[in-house]
Amino acid sequence: MALAFLKCKYFDPSSLAECMLALILGRKPPAWVIVLVDQTTIDGVQVVNAAIPLEGRAVPVAWIDFEYPWKNAGSASANQVSR
Repeated sequence: MALAFLKCKYFDPSSLAECMLALILGRKPPAWVIVLVDQTTIDGVQVVNAAIPLEGRAVPVAWIDFEYPWKNAGSASANQVSR
C-alpha cells in the first residue's frame, strides 16, 4: 500500500517537506532550530537527510541520495573519512 502511495503522480516529497517545516516551526519560527544530519547507505546508494527533533522523534525535512562514481573497493570507512 505504501508503495502505491509513493508512486502516485500527485505525491511530491518536496512539498511534503515544506508542509512538515510549517507544522514543526509554526507561524512564528524560533530564531534558531536544531537540525540533525545523518548519512547512510541503502543498497549502495548514499542517502543524506536532515531532520528536526520533535517530541522525541526526528522529522525529516530534507534529503538527497547519490551514488559514488566508483565501486566500494577497500575504501576507508565513513568514520575515517569524516575525521
